[in-house]
Amino acid sequence: MNLTYRLLPLLMGGFLVSCSLLPAPEDTPDRFLLDALSSQIGKNVRKKQALIIDQPTIYTPLDNTRVAIMPTEHTLDYIADIEWGDRLGALVHESLIHSFQNAGAFASVGRLNSGVQGERLLAIDVRKFYQRCCDHKAEVEYFVQVFDTKDRKPLASKRFHHAFPLPDKKAITVALVLNDAHQKAMEDMLEWLLTLT
Repeated sequence: MNLTYRLLPLLMGGFLVSCSLLPAPEDTPDRFLLDALSSQIGKNVRKKQALIIDQPTIYTPLDNTRVAIMPTEHTLDYIADIEWGDRLGALVHESLIHSFQNAGAFASVGRLNSGVQGERLLAIDVRKFYQRCCDHKAEVEYFVQVFDTKDRKPLASKRFHHAFPLPDKKAITVALVLNDAHQKAMEDMLEWLLTLT
């Protein structure tokens, strides 16, 4: 009995120390979204057909809330302390829809299976969306295809790729520069779409 009373303060002290090792509520990771283009790039262009944007296809390990990093050419890891605000595929999809709606160059822009009718379907394959450690760059790559919605005939395709240098080694900078590369890819994509008949 005497031994129990002697060990009790030690056990209580150990419990309190272990509680202090738990992460504090304020240690939650910073969460980021992808911006939409706000400028009306196509406002002076004759309205094109209605555009439907399909949910992007994306490599499964990239399609989550974790911000990816490639330490070597064949390995994928994730950056601590930062996250996307939603799955990456969902963020890319929302950003594309809002950007192309803001452009004012299409009769309408909507999601597949949303009830919106369109003549053209845009399919995007997200191939790269991560920090490259070999040369300290944020890299984004999309392969885009345009289909006729009547017969699903492919009309055009193009790859959009950007790798922007990171000015520092902060985790937050990676998310911000990936967003910049994504926006540049969307600008190029929109300009290309406007050249198609």
